[in-house]
Amino acid sequence: MTDSAQPSWKDYFDCQEFIEIDGASICLYSRGFHAAQEQDVLIAHHGAGFSALTFALLSKELEILNPRMAFICFDARDHGTRYT
Repeated sequence: MTDSAQPSWKDYFDCQEFIEIDGASICLYSRGFHAAQEQDVLIAHHGAGFSALTFALLSKELEILNPRMAFICFDARDHGTRYT
């Protein structure tokens, strides 16, 4: 875990990226994704809370249950982490 009191996305995911769609910046988190290899991928949108980080604990559990499965989740427009 990071030095701060709150966990960071880095504690649960390998990568944080921002994609631009129709002028909106959307945050995407991923773990275990390798575009060059065939693998199962689970994709989740947003989450029950305020951001895609709602899926952080699920990401850790999936890593234990199936280390070869990639997990990608992303925020809904105007939610979670975004840059301005």
